[in-house]
Amino acid sequence: MVYVQMGRLPEAVTEAQKGSQLSESPLAKGVLGYAYAAAGNELEAWKVAEELVANIKARFVCPFEIGTTYLRLGQKDEAFLWFEKAYEERSICIFTMKFDPRLDPIRADPRYHSIIRRVAFPQ
Repeated sequence: MVYVQMGRLPEAVTEAQKGSQLSESPLAKGVLGYAYAAAGNELEAWKVAEELVANIKARFVCPFEIGTTYLRLGQKDEAFLWFEKAYEERSICIFTMKFDPRLDPIRADPRYHSIIRRVAFPQ
């Protein structure tokens, strides 16, 4: 995620691929989907998002991570559906929402502020 923030997108994808191969965790897959989308490889990002959604019944997949991939793909409404799901499930991932740079594009959105308010982050 740091490489994405730095604009070093090929390195971001490479490192996210390695992380996903090493751990096979849904979190690592979510980061990979985000890296693919940031690098403009939308086809692979969509595949990762679909894989995460398909696996949600077989193992824990944080809805927040699915949402960040959809957000990077420009699908804000779909992203907010997943962020709401993360909130409803009281997913631990939601606690990164206030400072996660992947959410910078939606910081002004009232839906973002609604979730932040309901999570009741300390001031």
